[in-house]
Amino acid sequence: MPKLDIRNLYYLAHIDNLSSILIKGILSRGVLLQRIRSGENIQSTQIADSEIVGRRRLRQTPDGRSLWDYVNLFFQPRNSMLFRVIDERGARNITVLRISNTVLQRQGIFIADGIASNKLTRIYPQSEGLQVLQAQQEFLQARSWISWNRSEELERRLMAECLVPNRVDPKYIQQFIVDDHVVANSLRNHLSSANIQKLVVANDIGSNIFTPFN
Repeated sequence: MPKLDIRNLYYLAHIDNLSSILIKGILSRGVLLQRIRSGENIQSTQIADSEIVGRRRLRQTPDGRSLWDYVNLFFQPRNSMLFRVIDERGARNITVLRISNTVLQRQGIFIADGIASNKLTRIYPQSEGLQVLQAQQEFLQARSWISWNRSEELERRLMAECLVPNRVDPKYIQQFIVDDHVVANSLRNHLSSANIQKLVVANDIGSNIFTPFN
């Protein structure tokens, strides 16, 4: 079996949160709530389903910590969560952050072979988890799912996660991917005025992330 080739990981966010993310990093829900309670000013428009968020608090990693203590990065951004959020909030309010694969060098990482809140999903230490994902790499890295029968199991596995403890530093962020040129230009102007040099791209410049399943 060929070795799993992970070039990037991905994080979904509301565009209102980008300035805060670039300064403070991507925070786990537990860290985010702790900082907000302490009076820190953090923009935190949530996009996750509240029921799933609640289940994540109760699910534990093998070291006994809650999923709320981890930032969840996807291996495949074109998954059910992205398209549910687009349906609810509109694509113009959503960005996909492309994260460098060097984040995998962090200590304390776990790998979930599907969406981590699902009781069928197993959570592994990093090295073991990446070996498990080798069996899923064909569709984790695919741009089309026309060859597979859509099922709840496929959708669960498409949402395999890299669980990073506490925080992902801004240095790992490579790109913001948005749906169209209008949003991209608006963000470029905003981020430029904040003296932040990050590339914002639209999906028609080579990224098909926002294209529905086919």
